[in-house]
Amino acid sequence: RLEAFAKVELETEQRADDHGHLYGSVNAAMIVSLMAGAGHEIDEKDVRLEKPIKQIGIHQVTIHLHAERQGEVTVKVLPEGGELPDPAAAEEPAAEEAAEAEELPAE
Repeated sequence: RLEAFAKVELETEQRADDHGHLYGSVNAAMIVSLMAGAGHEIDEKDVRLEKPIKQIGIHQVTIHLHAERQGEVTVKVLPEGGELPDPAAAEEPAAEEAAEAEELPAE
């Protein structure tokens, strides 16, 4: 069962602002529901989530299996109707702005 969890990738679309912050959050109950949809029945108490997920992106979530055994599942949180933004594309405009600022003559 531990090996099966390592291959589980859950995906959910959530409302998010332009900066990738969720208007709500992905909590343990939602992860239980996503796991059930993937064919894995777990209890909410088995989800080891320090705090609800409040940002789009790819997150690793620990699931307690039994005794000292735990597994991790991947939770991909996407903005509604969209894909994850390309981190390189997000950095390029900032780099261009910095280069333009350096070219301006000092007053």
